[in-house]
Formats: sequence, structure tokens, C-alpha cells
Amino acid sequence: MADKLHKFRVMLLIMLILLLFSCAKLMLYIEYGDEHTYEYRISHYTEALEKNPRDAKAYYNRGIAHGEKGQWEEAISDYTRVLEIDPEKAGAWCKKGDALKNLGKYPEAIKAYNNFIKFT
Repeated sequence: MADKLHKFRVMLLIMLILLLFSCAKLMLYIEYGDEHTYEYRISHYTEALEKNPRDAKAYYNRGIAHGEKGQWEEAISDYTRVLEIDPEKAGAWCKKGDALKNLGKYPEAIKAYNNFIKFT
């Protein structure tokens, strides 16, 4: 019985966290709109990089925002910077491959995907 109660509490906590995350995302969308959300995120990560230019996570997240906005060259630049800092960051290889593919640079995309596989 105690085990079932514990599992129920854990599931309830997970659902609450997901609900709060969804609400926060919705509030950001309501306040800034779709396009502004990207701009906000890009400027937020740019500010973080001004404070710490070796912050691979900030480059990675800014790259995602650029990619969601269709700014593939900027995304590639950010993922390349991530990989200069941490060459074994599998997620950056995958995202870089996606961006290269979207630009029609298939041979380069294949190389990036191969590195993704290598470091996964």
C-alpha cells in the first residue's frame, strides 16, 4: 500500500511540474508572441555568452532558437562553437546535421550525423 501511495505521489508531482512548465511557456507566448519568443531567447543566450563566452549550453540553446526561426547559418555557427568547446557533444552534432540538411548541404550533414552516432 505504501509503495502504491509513493508511486501516486511521484506521478502527481511529475504532472504538476509538467503543468507548471506548460503554463510558463504559455505565459511567455502570450506576452511575447511566437516570433518574439525566439528573439527573447536569442537575446537571453547572447547576454549569457557575453558574460561567459565558453558557455556551451548557451550556444547550444541559442542554436536551437535560431533553428526554430529558420536561421540555419546562425544555428550552424552556434553548434560549431559548442563543438569547439566540447567536441563530443552528441546533441550538437545532431542539431548541426539537421541545420546543414535544411540548407541542402547533404555531405556535411552526413558527416555531422556520423559524429552524432560516434559520440552517442
